[in-house]
Amino acid sequence: MTTVPLTFRRYEDGDREAVWAVFAATTAQLGFTNGPWDEDMRSIPHTYLASGGEFIVGELGRGIVAHAAFLPQPERRATVHRVAVHPAFQRRGIGKALMAALEGKARQRGIAVLQLDTSQSQVAAQALYRRCGYRDVGHVILGGVECIVYEKHLSPGRSGINHA
Repeated sequence: MTTVPLTFRRYEDGDREAVWAVFAATTAQLGFTNGPWDEDMRSIPHTYLASGGEFIVGELGRGIVAHAAFLPQPERRATVHRVAVHPAFQRRGIGKALMAALEGKARQRGIAVLQLDTSQSQVAAQALYRRCGYRDVGHVILGGVECIVYEKHLSPGRSGINHA
């Protein structure tokens, strides 16, 4: 039996449709609708890459099944955005590997602390972040939605994840 390897790499211009498909599938799964608040997903190169941030995709074979990003903040911090694993590929450890790959990219950039938020209703995401070592540091209301804020202090070193 041959196992297709999971790899991670930086977003490229040709990834737009595949990344949007993952994003739309996960958004629909959560019962959210896409809108003007998703403009960053329509301009990934400008929003994330040109601003000094990062946007990575997870591939199984030649297909994109996951993505995640971060934007740098002052004082060696960054905020994590757009963590998603296509529903057809969830519960396979891809989310944990995706977070490890993103953390590896952050370490390479000298980032010491990652922060993210997720809604109270996203129980699976909360469990993932806790498994990855993030701790609850507060609660906020974003766009009328109650969210939990998580934070992780990154230790120096490599994640051991296969990065292309």
